[in-house]
Formats: sequence, structure tokens, C-alpha cells
Amino acid sequence: MIPIDKKEFNKLKCRGILSEMAVQECAIWHLDTYSSLTGYLDCSQILLTRDIKPDAPYDIRGYAVTGCFFDEFTIEVKSAANGGRYRTFFAELYQVGSMSYSEYLIHPPRFMVYVDTILQRHFWYDGQTFVNAVKSQWAHRIYNKRGTAAGIRFDFASKEYGFLWASPQCRSHEDIYHTRQDEIKMMMQVEKNMPTNKICEGLPNLTDRNVI
Repeated sequence: MIPIDKKEFNKLKCRGILSEMAVQECAIWHLDTYSSLTGYLDCSQILLTRDIKPDAPYDIRGYAVTGCFFDEFTIEVKSAANGGRYRTFFAELYQVGSMSYSEYLIHPPRFMVYVDTILQRHFWYDGQTFVNAVKSQWAHRIYNKRGTAAGIRFDFASKEYGFLWASPQCRSHEDIYHTRQDEIKMMMQVEKNMPTNKICEGLPNLTDRNVI
């Protein structure tokens, strides 16, 4: 296992924050994404916020609005520097260091969104379908290049993983960074408690070292 030093950790954290902001902006400003969301959720308006508690098991909270009725939903965002080199993304099952399941498996979001940070393109998935598909591949898990996480690779357009649509990003990460620096700096200072989820429905108990 190759650990991540503080400098690289901060770089990855910043990239994650920018990806979350990009998804939030596109879901509001990009007409095709906005139309896809309102159509899929059968509502007339979408509202999104990133004003959530640091320990929330999701990145964005949304509201599907129809008249006076609000239906809350959640979005989990993952970033990947794919750039079109591969037809797959990596879905994490658990962290090796903490032997802890990823939170999205325990608290399935309404939507999973993978942000290709090179192509600046977003891939949307139905959250529950995605989680079920990832869990079903436990026996085929592999480790990432660093050996810090175990997970599976899946075709980014796979219907079995709940693929819904792909859309371009409204603004580049660079533009977002330059215009939202104060917000980003505040979020970089927020320290989240590292979860230690040893139990996940439908998967082995990670306290049993024999399952690894």
C-alpha cells in the first residue's frame, strides 16, 4: 500500500470539492441536465444545496419541487481523471487502511455522479441500482493502483449500474476555482470524521479478517 501524503491529499480534496461544485452548477444551469433531472424525478423545478453537515453521507442535497410539494433527494459525487482513455470507472467498496466500507454503500444516494475531470463531463447513475450492482461484484473486487482501496471497475455507460445520461460541464474546474475561491478555502479547512463502517447490508463483516 502506498499512502497519500498531506500535499496530495489536499490536491485530491480540492479536486473533489470542485467536482461537487461543477455538478451543482450543471444541474441548475445546463438545460439538458436540468431537463433530464426534472423529467426523471417528474417535477417542475430542481433546487440544490451544498450547505450540509460535514459528516453527511452525501455531497449534495436536492429538492424536486412540484407546486407546494418538496421531495428531497441526495447526490454523491466521485471524480476520476479518465480523459477517455478507458471505458471504465472505479467504484470503491472499502478503504484498506481503516477497513471501512464506503458510505454510499450504506446510505445509497438518489444519484451517483462521476465527473471526468479531464474531459469535464458528468456521468449520472441511479443511486440504488448502482449500489446494488457494486455489491453484487464483491467476489470480483480488485485494488486500486496504490492499494489503498478495494473496489470494482464498471463500464461507464452500463445500464446494469444504473447509467442514466452523460452531459458536458458548464464551466471548467479552473473557472470555478477562480470565482469561488473563498468558498473552496473554507471547505478545505473543514475536517470530516473518518467513518469506520465495518458492517454493510449484503456484504461481509469487515471485523472478520478472513474475508479480505
